[in-house]
Amino acid sequence: MKEKKIGEEKGKLKKKKIGEIIFNVISKLIKYLLIIIGILLILYSLIYNLINIISGEKYIQLGNIGIVTVDDDSSMKPEIKSSQLLITYKNNPNQNDIITYSANGEIKIQRVYRKYNDNGEEYIVTKGDNNLNVNINEIANDDVIGIVVAKIPIIGFLAKIMQIKFVALLIIIAILFQIIYVIRNRKNNGKRFKSKE
Repeated sequence: MKEKKIGEEKGKLKKKKIGEIIFNVISKLIKYLLIIIGILLILYSLIYNLINIISGEKYIQLGNIGIVTVDDDSSMKPEIKSSQLLITYKNNPNQNDIITYSANGEIKIQRVYRKYNDNGEEYIVTKGDNNLNVNINEIANDDVIGIVVAKIPIIGFLAKIMQIKFVALLIIIAILFQIIYVIRNRKNNGKRFKSKE
């Protein structure tokens, strides 16, 4: 009887340990994922604000890849939402492609309605999915940031917050304080180990 109870208790302990191990692994994965997302948002903030200060652009263009946040523009809802971060690719757009382009210092996101040539120059006529009419102003190919190739939900909202220079400055200060704290702790821990010897 006692042996059976002991066996049951050992089984319960094994199950408990396995559950703890699984919980620890999942919690560490979530922790590292959040750290990676945080680092990427910080990098985005630094790059975006640096580009904005230097050139005044409201998007990041790295070669043919563009990163664009969505303003509250209802012309493309529900296809494009304001909480999304858009990844674009600079290429020659076709009819029905969703493109991002710069118009009067603003970033616009619309669908290609048609294209035409005028004296060797290629122009694009766009229309928002929720708009009744096409846009009056045609877009030169040079003004196209890129074709939308990916939409990342929720991150766009966080990226919008990171575009605020004051928020970016606060984050940089917080990171510097964290680095100083870690360096001091390492020095203090080193002194404690030496004094115990």
